[in-house]
Amino acid sequence: MITAIVASGSDGGVSYNIGALYGAGFFVCAMVICLTILSSPIAIVVDKSTIYRDVGFYLLSTLVTLWFAVLGKIYWWCALIFLVIYVMLVIVVFIQDKINQRAEEEAKKVVEK
Repeated sequence: MITAIVASGSDGGVSYNIGALYGAGFFVCAMVICLTILSSPIAIVVDKSTIYRDVGFYLLSTLVTLWFAVLGKIYWWCALIFLVIYVMLVIVVFIQDKINQRAEEEAKKVVEK
């Protein structure tokens, strides 16, 4: 994160930031998730809505990042926009979790009857 902030002040810094941040994201997608799945003692099942949600927010962040690249400089309000996107993601995850909990509770009630 510090490297991204420092690089944003130099010529070509935005391009460096884009490469570094998306490289890190690709590493997490490729290695961390792969190793987690391979080392898990039980099968990991991911709901489709989770994938759509995460990919949607990733695409939104990519478009915003490209917009900042066109601007050629990162301002304080750019960071604020990313913070708002992140808060939106947290809220959506929280709401989806509550919906899934209610659905599981309803399913348990039906089985008990």
